[in-house]
Amino acid sequence: MSNSKERLVWLVEDEPDLAECYAEILAQDNQKVQSFSNPVQALDELDRNPAVPDVIVTDLRMPKMDGLGFIEAIRALKMRAPVILVSAHLERNSLLRAQQLGVSGILEKPVSQHDLKSEVDRAYDSRSTLDLDAELVACLRARVSALQEGWELREQRLFEMNKLLNQLDPEMYQKRSHRPEVAQAQMKDEILTTEIERLGERFRVLWHRSRLSD
Repeated sequence: MSNSKERLVWLVEDEPDLAECYAEILAQDNQKVQSFSNPVQALDELDRNPAVPDVIVTDLRMPKMDGLGFIEAIRALKMRAPVILVSAHLERNSLLRAQQLGVSGILEKPVSQHDLKSEVDRAYDSRSTLDLDAELVACLRARVSALQEGWELREQRLFEMNKLLNQLDPEMYQKRSHRPEVAQAQMKDEILTTEIERLGERFRVLWHRSRLSD
């Protein structure tokens, strides 16, 4: 176990004996386990309680909603918690869908105690990377927005000043448009535009990575 802080693990399993067994294994490592007999119960709990689990362990084959449908539902709600999918047999199409939904890990039944604990540890540790990416995306989004707003405001003010100057003194306007400081201002605008584009590209890369994680 890589972290002494108590974790909250959601366990979604419709077989009572397996659910009890998994819960006992996970509870040994300073983890609080909250069990649900089907995905609908887990989604109802999410509506009632804003507390987000650190890791979710869910079976694939369940009544009312299967594990992949459950993962798709929580991703639609923007829940970023890593998910471990448990299955006795995972077909190719289901595997591809699981990868598209950003499943953190897959465990094949019967699940050993060691594999279950190790996979939960690995999934929990992956949260730090997801959180870092989310923080970078938020920071870059704010930076790009501020640069764009500042640039657009400056452009608007410059346009209004030039328009007024052209109305009041056309000759002065023509002279001013060729002054060195005007050229310097244009160069600064080009630099600012390049900076916006660079940060925007970095934002798009991180946003794409976060979407894959989702």
